Parts: sequence; C-alpha cells; structure tokens
Amino acid sequence: MAVWDKNSLWTLLFLLAGAVGQTVIYPFTSTCAVRGSTVTLPCTFTPLKSFSDGQREVPAELIRVVWYQSQQHQLCQLTKPFVYDSDSKNHKQRFEYLGDKKTNCTLQIRDVQQRDHATFCFSMEVDHTKVHFDISRGVTVRVVDSTKMRIISSSDDKKLSRGETVTLLCASVCTFHQLEVIWFKDVHALSETGPSLELDFLTAEDSGSYTCALKNNIETLSEPYSLQVTGEAGAVGQTVIYPFTSTCAVRGSTVTLACTFTPPKSVDQRGREVPLNIVRVLWYQSHWYQLCQLTKPSAYDSDSTNNDPRYQYLGDMKTNCTLQIRDVQQGDSATFSFRMGVNHRGGHFTNGTGVAVRVTGDNNLLSLRLIFIINVSLSQTDLYSHFRWD
Repeated sequence: MAVWDKNSLWTLLFLLAGAVGQTVIYPFTSTCAVRGSTVTLPCTFTPLKSFSDGQREVPAELIRVVWYQSQQHQLCQLTKPFVYDSDSKNHKQRFEYLGDKKTNCTLQIRDVQQRDHATFCFSMEVDHTKVHFDISRGVTVRVVDSTKMRIISSSDDKKLSRGETVTLLCASVCTFHQLEVIWFKDVHALSETGPSLELDFLTAEDSGSYTCALKNNIETLSEPYSLQVTGEAGAVGQTVIYPFTSTCAVRGSTVTLACTFTPPKSVDQRGREVPLNIVRVLWYQSHWYQLCQLTKPSAYDSDSTNNDPRYQYLGDMKTNCTLQIRDVQQGDSATFSFRMGVNHRGGHFTNGTGVAVRVTGDNNLLSLRLIFIINVSLSQTDLYSHFRWD
C-alpha cells in the first residue's frame, strides 16, 4: 500500500481538482512533413476559469503556455528546454506560437529538420503554484527527407482555352499545408511562394512548363507540368478594327492611324461573370511588316509620362483608339499595333495585324497624288494652266 504524506496528497488534490473543465484538443494526433517545409500543428483548448481548494471556489487566470518536445511516440515527457515558452524571450526562431492565452494553442514549425521527428505537447499554467495542467498525448511529427514535390492541377485537361482559370498545387507525399515553395515557369522563377499557383483568365503567355520545389530544398524540384492555352490572343467579345492596314506618309508630314475597338465587357470563367474595365491603352511599333512585336518602349502608353510628343493618342478608353504621328521620320516606317489592358491579371489584348506605315522622302509622290485628285474635276488644259513642271 502506498504511503502519502500530507503535502503530497494536498498537491495531488489540486492537480485533480484543477483539471476539471479544462481540455486540449488536437484535430490530428500525427502528421508528416518534408524536411525544409513548414508544418502547422492546430490546437485548441478550454482554459480553467476557477478551481476549488477544498473550501471555496478560487478564480484562475492563465499566465503561461508551453510546448514540449518528446522523443517518446505520442507520449508527452515534460522535459526542458521547451520548443516554446511564453515566459521566455529566447524562443527558437523555427518555432512560432500562433495561438493566444484564451482558446488557440496552435504551433508552427518552419524549416523542418530531421530532429523534429518527435511528439509535441501543449501545456498551460494558471496563477497558482499548485495547479498545473499537462496532457499526456500530443501530436507526433514524422519527417520525410528530400521527397520530390508534385504538381496537382484543378483541371484534368492540360489544354485549356483562353479566358479559363486553373490552379496548380505544389504538394508532397505528406504535407499539403503551409508549404513555402518556389515556382518556376520555363526555368524562370516566379514571384509566388505559396503552395497554390492560381492562373486566372489564361492567355497564350501562360503556356509553358511549370515546376515547383521547397524554398529551402531545391532537391525537391517536381517533374515539369506542361500547360497549353489554346485560342487566339484577345478577350471574349473584344475587337480592334483598323479601317486600313497600310498607309504611306512623306517624311516630315503628319499621318493619322484610324482605329476603333470594342472593349471586353466580361469574361466567362467557368460559369461566373467577371467584369472588366479598360485601365491602360498602348500603341506598339514593330519593324516586322504586318507582324505585331510587343516590344518596349512602346510608341504610346497611357501609363507613361514620357511619351514621345510626336505620337499623340486621339482616342479614349471606350471605343476610339486613333493614333496620330507628327513630323514623320524614316524610323516610323514600321507596323503600329494597338493594345489594351484591363483590371485583371493577364488581361492584355492585341489585334495581331496593326497598321503598316511606309515612309518616303520623295515629295513628287505628294505632287502625283494631288494631280490624280484634281484630274477628276479638271480637264488636262485646266490642269496645265494651274501647274507648271520644271
């Protein structure tokens, strides 16, 4: 028969009495994480409001929260040092407490290491020296080393149409949340760092080969995911009309490139309507005849304050996209194409032909055109009396 002294028995009574009404809940008791990733251990608790000292009800206030690490499988051995202690200022940077002292006790572990292969347990303390609450079971983390990531698509079809939306998920064999990853498109790094890469309102520019890897472990680089966007460039319901697709201008003169457009009103993204507004208009200049090369700098850009004053936009952001070129130079012998941008990622739409401008420095061309026009209403005798050729 065990022998208890008075002080030991009194302490035990406090522990038993204090635990009443207090709970800690882990949504899952085990998880798996790839080395170098981030894993989150969700946790909620119900704090003790008061406890009985055997004679009266004593209010209790939560003053400390602690996370322990134990190498015993799913058993909490409350050993020091703690991975997190609210009373300490020397926390390990990889361990971040996302909870509070009310109901949330979530812990996040960043840059998971092999030594994190253990069981993590939450504990709390109230403002009474004899009341401590410890939970015998916690969350077991299993660490997997250098597993290749894989890309999961929200669409079963790798060939998508212009205007559609697809989400790519960078996942491992075990960790599907809170991953810090690097995304690549055609070997070039993208700015997105989350596990989900959303490509909305697809254009031909989104076609390519996508890969992903853990931010701190390039060895986890996934196999390439090939995405092909079909359909011509442009938005649904959007048109650009040039009354003429080529013209001729004399060097030093002024030429006007007439242009009208129908802006896209909305785009169907898998059954939902997304309103679009024109926020930017541009004119590009290409020296490939009848081929629109979207090169910078542009001839005109509504977002720029440094446009060449020779190029004047006579249009608006509704239907008119006319461009006027003053003091035409030999370098203006090129193809000019209009482009519009909307308030949506990837929303840039261009008519692929444009207007080809041919610049000549021969003034006789203007004279010959003038003769042709006047000859319609004047006889050759009248024409001779008006013009003398040297």
